[in-house]
Amino acid sequence: KLAGKDSTATDTAAVKGETEQALAQLEEVISWRKVILVIIFFIIAYYSTVFIGKILDNFSERISKYRLKIKRMVPIVRVIIWTLAIYIAIAGIIQPPYATVITVMASVGIAVGLASQDVLKNLFGGIMLILDRPFQVGDKIQFAEHYGEVQQIGLRSSRIVTPGDSVVTIPNGELIRTAVSNANSGALDCLVVTNIY
Repeated sequence: KLAGKDSTATDTAAVKGETEQALAQLEEVISWRKVILVIIFFIIAYYSTVFIGKILDNFSERISKYRLKIKRMVPIVRVIIWTLAIYIAIAGIIQPPYATVITVMASVGIAVGLASQDVLKNLFGGIMLILDRPFQVGDKIQFAEHYGEVQQIGLRSSRIVTPGDSVVTIPNGELIRTAVSNANSGALDCLVVTNIY
């Protein structure tokens, strides 16, 4: 047992040493100029997502035929923009050594995974909602005691508007885990019998 504890302590110390070495190399690569450029780049990426989201919303209101399809594109466009922004910031601006990136990402991934399990659960839930599409913007859904029209499907949460005009924000992790009733599911056409005079 003592030997096992010693080996575990040695492994932990080795990982800690590698992480500290990688961070030291990263400090040599990163300069204040690069940090400022990354911040500016992320600000541009943020406003780009807002701007493109508004453009798509305007298009969806003008072209009613493709309204739902255009609104479904908004979260996908956000994911693409932020993925490209992070990649360009790391590979294009900071340009750290490959080994340093792997070591730091592994350490940060473990730390972030432990510290933000709920956030990650909601993010994965948002991705699953985009891919699986159990409901879409404009559908009437029942979730727990909440009923209303889906207004937005985001990466972390989704919003529905109740008949009383209240906006309910629901974490995507809960939407994936709990049963959701979709009143708009099924065929979009039906037979109607009426009297003509």
